[in-house]
Amino acid sequence: GRTAQPEPRLGVHPRLPVGKDYHPAPGPFRFRRDLRRRLQGEEFLAIRRRGKYLLFDCRQGHLLVHLGMSGRWRIEPEKPEKHDHLVLETGAGHVLALNDARRFGSVDLVDTAELGAFPAFVAMGPEPLGDGLDVACLVQAFANRAALSRAAL
Repeated sequence: GRTAQPEPRLGVHPRLPVGKDYHPAPGPFRFRRDLRRRLQGEEFLAIRRRGKYLLFDCRQGHLLVHLGMSGRWRIEPEKPEKHDHLVLETGAGHVLALNDARRFGSVDLVDTAELGAFPAFVAMGPEPLGDGLDVACLVQAFANRAALSRAAL
């Protein structure tokens, strides 16, 4: 027989259309002025990770979210909470709320052509589970180092 495809968890699906609501918060948690306009009607094509960032790949760039020390995504919250700084409602009526009580997190929109030059990514090494980390990469990283391997890691 046919194998049933798993249902996407809580409506988070690679083609998630972003929609109707955006709540900027006063204080240090800042967003681009054009965040609401650029996300309106956008679709998430994929959700992935780079270091401690979540990357929501969109048709016209990437929504980058760093959760900081206390940030979390609330999925299908019953009601708004005090520290919900960004609320996304999908065209299907699903709600995602970015909640960060300590406000150490960040949200940014980056064009695809500029993603490699994003300051936090420039300073990062290769992904530990990706194809970029191989013997040649480690040899280059440890070249001209006098420290023990364990300390250098």
